[in-house]
Amino acid sequence: MGLARTSAVVGTAAAGSLAYGSLIERNAFTLRRFEIPVLRPGTEPIRVLHVSDLHITAGQHRKHEWIRGLAGLEPDFVINTGDTLSAADAMPAVLYALEPLFGFPGVRPGQQRLLRAGAEEPAALLHRQHQTASRT
Repeated sequence: MGLARTSAVVGTAAAGSLAYGSLIERNAFTLRRFEIPVLRPGTEPIRVLHVSDLHITAGQHRKHEWIRGLAGLEPDFVINTGDTLSAADAMPAVLYALEPLFGFPGVRPGQQRLLRAGAEEPAALLHRQHQTASRT
């Protein structure tokens, strides 16, 4: 294969990957459900919602609403294992998107650091940030 043809193939593959990532993958929000039989038979099931790698930016309004909608699953426990914030100016959007999930028990990165630093209670912080994010 000649250099020109190899360059054309590589360029086409790169352009295709860029198009897929920027047009399709960034909007392909996915909810996966698994049943893991670890409880004794007859025990009520526990619904755990695990969110990870959300990479939220300020302008991703569809993603913000999709994340907020996860509260409708009524999980018993929410685990956020990080990679939530993707831009420095996205904190109000992150708080807006995750606000309904803070109504459930769970593990959230950074929450303890906020309290140790003397910040407001998370609910008050979320309420103030939500009002700011709603206006933008």
